[in-house]
Amino acid sequence: MPTDDLNKIKSELDKIYREFKDFQRTIKDLLNKHPDDSASSTITRGAMTSAGANAEIILKYILEREGITVIKNRGKINASDNPNKPAGLDDYIYTLNSKGFLPQEVRNHLKTIQDWRNHSAHGNYLDKVDESTIETINGAVKSLTRWFFEDYLKGEYEGYSIGKKQIKAESETNNTKKEFDKKDFQIAPDYSILSKSKKVQKRKSKAPIIILMLLIFGGAYFSYQKFYANSNVSAKATSGITDKDEAYDFIISYFNSLTEKGYNADRFFADEVSTFYTKHNLNPTQIDVTRQLNTEFIDNKHAIDKNSFKLIPSSDGITYWQFWADYVCYRPSKKKFQSCRVLMEFGINSGRKITSIKEIEIQNLKYSKNKPF
Repeated sequence: MPTDDLNKIKSELDKIYREFKDFQRTIKDLLNKHPDDSASSTITRGAMTSAGANAEIILKYILEREGITVIKNRGKINASDNPNKPAGLDDYIYTLNSKGFLPQEVRNHLKTIQDWRNHSAHGNYLDKVDESTIETINGAVKSLTRWFFEDYLKGEYEGYSIGKKQIKAESETNNTKKEFDKKDFQIAPDYSILSKSKKVQKRKSKAPIIILMLLIFGGAYFSYQKFYANSNVSAKATSGITDKDEAYDFIISYFNSLTEKGYNADRFFADEVSTFYTKHNLNPTQIDVTRQLNTEFIDNKHAIDKNSFKLIPSSDGITYWQFWADYVCYRPSKKKFQSCRVLMEFGINSGRKITSIKEIEIQNLKYSKNKPF
């Protein structure tokens, strides 16, 4: 297989891996929050949105790999439809189901994810979400991810296989918070396997592979912990911005540009943006449209805590920076100002372009009639 194709596979599978890890982190934060905590509803909505993101990126990978054109709006054409509107989760599910790629069990899991993601978007039933509901959503995401790696990609990219001891489907969990204290759901990719033929892999004994994977996983895990703990560590030369000061200045310039006349997303964003807050798989033009249509979060201000800047390890050629920021905006629907402290993540490629913006965690969410200083 050509090197470019291998690199593309690595990049796509890494995205799926990262989305899953982000979702597990959100679920863990949510279960640790008291229901009366002011941030609980925000994290709940974030968890449901993240579940949808996990499903979208998996289904999109299958569509692209199989060379299937997405059927929008279930094949119905309405004069009011925007032809430039990007395909969504419902379009992906409908297309793959019509082509016979989704077993009934997987469709059930996707319906759970889709229903609760829609509830999140409209703010429905958030006050009725309890621990059991969270476990159900989490179980659906785990089962979908496990089906993707073990059944759909079975035997093809063994380094990404998720065994029963690594990701447990909802039928195997004991539905307690203790599950999230384990490292069961961590995936350790082994890229070397991608370059081997399928037939050669099958002829070899599984014992050496298992031993090798245990060694790789153990070494990778401790290296990751060490790397993660150092906020000033440098990334590989092939990544995006790796200097803390440079990354800080770049992100500050992005936020400052949002209030400039004639702002254009092409200046900062890559041609393909995996995540733009709660939206996914956008291009710069679509990001411009999204910002123009925003009538709920007005006069956004971010005060970035530079000391909190932290480089997140990655192997997909993109540099991920996380940091805390004090955020203030005006909410017309509430006729109040909103303030909070938010943990953000920016993905920046080697061309100094943003590939993703995420809100990882929100704390101290408050509303007031007077603008906070």
